[in-house]
Amino acid sequence: MTEFVNRRGINLNKKILEVEEVTRDDSGEIINLLVKEIRNDLPVAEEGTPLNAESMNSIIGNMISENTYQIFDSLMAMQVISSAQILARDKYLLTLPNEVFRDFVLPTRGFCGSTIDWPSVTGDTNAFTRDGNVIHIHRLQADAYIYLLANIHKIYDETDQKSFTVTVKRYIDDATCVVVNETVDVISYNDTISESDYLCEEIVDNTDVVIYNSYPSHVNVLYRIEDNYLYYCVQGTHDLSQTSITMFPITIRMESRENGNTIKKIQINAYNIESTDPDD
Repeated sequence: MTEFVNRRGINLNKKILEVEEVTRDDSGEIINLLVKEIRNDLPVAEEGTPLNAESMNSIIGNMISENTYQIFDSLMAMQVISSAQILARDKYLLTLPNEVFRDFVLPTRGFCGSTIDWPSVTGDTNAFTRDGNVIHIHRLQADAYIYLLANIHKIYDETDQKSFTVTVKRYIDDATCVVVNETVDVISYNDTISESDYLCEEIVDNTDVVIYNSYPSHVNVLYRIEDNYLYYCVQGTHDLSQTSITMFPITIRMESRENGNTIKKIQINAYNIESTDPDD
């Protein structure tokens, strides 16, 4: 455990401890607490109450076997808190972004040690898909909404809930957005892809490559990034000879990591050369 150092007068030794692991016995009492020092600034010109380090170390050692405690704020204050208080504090501290244009992860553990699960994630399913605790975002032409409900659990079967509404921001083309138009043939699902099948496009700095594919059950965009270039092609996911769809529109967007705006987009018309369209 990190030892404290005496601080006196205006030259304070500021420390913040982060609880990394808590081990409890069958009755819920703490038997082991692992903490990590994440900041130690010295000196800091700020007045505060003198701290006797020897006393603080002794107090912490005694309290581990008696009750739960949490260390908070930059001046190292200590507070003994009950399980119900832990639950309330973790509920208060649990947050999600109000607006997103990227994938995000649902937290499964509270700051004070509560466990968190997400029994309900609903909304416009065109705008997101859930993979466990990862929410994959699919931006649309208009803002969409995700409604989430969290269960927050603490020992002794204490549980609380908290709900969130997250806005999936629509995609926006930057004023200087570069547009590239491409026409390709869909590669048969059982064909081996060669290097000559890939098209190439330079990637804009400080952007993420995002695929917008309205027909994922029919075609898949295969791509890789090498030396700041994007290599991509389109392949069928199954036999498309009985599919009447003759063309699959796909957009590859290079979106700014700062604001999500599209800096460059590749608009692909991927033609199904195996189609049995009656108009053929």
